[in-house]
Amino acid sequence: MEDNLVTTYAVLRRVAETVSAHRAPGAMLVLVRSAAPGARRYKAGYDAAKAAAESLTRSFALEYGPLHMSTRAAIAIGPIDDSSNTSADGVNLDALVRDVALQRCATLAEVVHAVAVLATPVFDFANGATHLFDGGLAQQLRSHAIERPPEDLGVR
Repeated sequence: MEDNLVTTYAVLRRVAETVSAHRAPGAMLVLVRSAAPGARRYKAGYDAAKAAAESLTRSFALEYGPLHMSTRAAIAIGPIDDSSNTSADGVNLDALVRDVALQRCATLAEVVHAVAVLATPVFDFANGATHLFDGGLAQQLRSHAIERPPEDLGVR
């Protein structure tokens, strides 16, 4: 929790105060995991810290918006190809990918491009927003493995 919440808060506060002191406009982006408010087994501290980081985005947007400091967005990132986190899923990776609506992980290049676009002035007014970048993973209410196809429900 120290890295995922306390450090995030300290960095956001320091950047916001420095930029505000110079009366310069600025923007901050916060990376969180996809579906940050959601819960997972064995990850209570991590999940709580990431949800809190998303909340910090909204709080800083309110606090520093009047000073022309945009806490532009929390970017909720889903699984990324060839990342250590995704690789750690090992044999469960195929099941995870089946739960992503697009049926694949994002590439690192796609994530970098999304962050770069959100950092542009085009998104200046997106203060305090959370943008999902997870291929539709957060939209999944139940695992693909337990969903019944329409023919099993008598619906066509």
